[in-house]
Amino acid sequence: MVVDQRELAKAIGQRIRTARIAAQLTQQELAGDRYTKAYISALELGHAKPSMAALDYLAPRLGTTPDRLLTDHAGRWTRVDADLHLAAGRNQEAIDAYLELADRTPDGVVRGELLLGAGEAYARLRDVVQAGPLLAEASSLLAKGGSPADRVRAQYWRSWVHMHLNDPDEARRLLIDLLEHGLEDAEDPDMEVRIRIALASIESWHGSPDRARQYLEEARGGIEGLDIRRRAVFYDVLSVARRNAGDAEGAIRAGLEAITLFRAAHQVDDIAMLENQLAVAFVEIGNLGRAEELAASARAAAEQRGDLINLGHVLDTQAMIHLARGDASGALELAERSLSLETDAGIPGEQTGARITRARALTALGRLDEADAGWEVIAAEARELKSPYRRKALLSAYAEMLAARGRHAEAYEVMRETL
Repeated sequence: MVVDQRELAKAIGQRIRTARIAAQLTQQELAGDRYTKAYISALELGHAKPSMAALDYLAPRLGTTPDRLLTDHAGRWTRVDADLHLAAGRNQEAIDAYLELADRTPDGVVRGELLLGAGEAYARLRDVVQAGPLLAEASSLLAKGGSPADRVRAQYWRSWVHMHLNDPDEARRLLIDLLEHGLEDAEDPDMEVRIRIALASIESWHGSPDRARQYLEEARGGIEGLDIRRRAVFYDVLSVARRNAGDAEGAIRAGLEAITLFRAAHQVDDIAMLENQLAVAFVEIGNLGRAEELAASARAAAEQRGDLINLGHVLDTQAMIHLARGDASGALELAERSLSLETDAGIPGEQTGARITRARALTALGRLDEADAGWEVIAAEARELKSPYRRKALLSAYAEMLAARGRHAEAYEVMRETL
């Protein structure tokens, strides 16, 4: 049987031509050193149908993807498109596809599956503001009849949201519930390892460094079965756990291993956030030059993608570097910019580190009344935190400041709160 594919070839050719014109390329420029101008012309006229090898070569030069050249996506995403984007780490494309499909899907369970995909993609972009409501609605819809595997995924990512909203108790509860009751339905042989890594992350940021190390040791035996990105996440969490346990050099070693794996997996966003974490570790060991390099790279990435939350964290890191170099005025300016981004991002208390840096900069500038007011705000916020680890870290910093100022009785009382 001979199949007439001339109309398909013409449609693909038109999309190639439209993309080429939008990219301001000539046919010869698009052809590059692999094809000829005549071949590009034949494609655009529909006289030839491109191979997948040709599409893989041409699409990046046109600023698009092979699947967008093959299919008109104007209002016609498919579930396969969305799932492929998510699996490939093309998170923004996955979000666009899932949400467009969800808008056209009245069925509750199917809509829940689509919102789960969009919520997971937002979570991978570390966008807790967008991920949270989507995952909550997805969980509600899937509870009425979704597959057990999807309900497990939804609970796993909801835990991530609670952790990043500084609610570690609920994050921990959701994951432990999965370990105890839900994994037989996961349909993912790696889920148990992933959950232990996630629990280690919660303990690293909000709980006990000792428990974090225990979870990581339990997970270590299974990481070789993980894909590259998930192995990178293991070393990322290990880096955080080591730094919070006071082992800055160990944190750097694990962080560099994570960056190598993230690069192999083409995870640009993860690299940028890890660079910022490593910059802080380099500040702690006194290597300010390396810290500056990493923070500058992380800042450029955050600015490029408009990531206000992580840009705020990077600005605080740069403020710490300025303060370590004796530039209190520069540190104060950067810390205040970080705090303004917290307001813009809409997550109160996200930039606690910048509050501490600001107070320290004000102290260094001799503006003690303003510094004291800043520390009182930090202490008040610390006492409201659900995370005992973060509460202890903030109150300890406050007590150290009081002791350094000779206010030993007050410092003692604050330290008693951390015990």
